[in-house]
Amino acid sequence: MATQAQRRQDTRRRLLSAAGKLFRARGFDKTSVDQIVAGADVAKGTFYQYFQAKIDVALALGSEAQQQSLEEIRSELATGKSPLAVGGEFLQSIADWVEKNRGIARPLLLHGLEKPRTQTPSSMRAMLALIFAAAQKKGEIRADLPAETISGLLAGNLALTVLHWTVDGKRGQLAAWLGAAWKLHLEGALPR
Repeated sequence: MATQAQRRQDTRRRLLSAAGKLFRARGFDKTSVDQIVAGADVAKGTFYQYFQAKIDVALALGSEAQQQSLEEIRSELATGKSPLAVGGEFLQSIADWVEKNRGIARPLLLHGLEKPRTQTPSSMRAMLALIFAAAQKKGEIRADLPAETISGLLAGNLALTVLHWTVDGKRGQLAAWLGAAWKLHLEGALPR
C-alpha cells in the first residue's frame, strides 16, 4: 500500500506530466489549469495544494531539466572530459529541451527576467561557472577573470538568444544559434 508521501509524489508527478504534454501541444498561454487537472485526473483544488499558479508548474518542469543537466555536467567533468566539450554538450541539451518545450521557454525566460530567483547550483549561470572553472584549471580558457563573471556574461547572452528564437526561430536552428553565441563568447568577434 502506498504511503501518503508516495501518493503525494505520484499526484505531483501526474500534474507535471499533464502540464508538460499540454504546454508542448498547446503552449503555455493556451493551456488552462482546468486542462491540466483534467489531464492529471485530479480535482482543481488538488492543483493548488501543489502549485500556486500555472507558472509554478512550468518552473518545476524547467527545474527538473536543470537538475538533470547539473548531474550530467558533474558526471562528465568527473571523467576528465574536456570542460569545453562538456559545455558544448550542455548547450546542445539546452537547445534540445527548449525546442521540445518551446511552449514554456518564453514564459519561463520572461518570468525569470521579471522575478529573478536566487542563483542555485542548477541555474544556467552556475552550471556554466562550474564548466568554466574546470576549463580554467585545465588551461582551456583564460584564468584572469573569475569563472562566475565569464558565465554570467554568457548566460545573459544565451537567455536572450533563446528568447529571440522563441519569436523568430525555426526548428533545428537553436543549437546553431547557441553554438555561435558560445564561439563568439569564447573566441571574440575580431578577425584573427
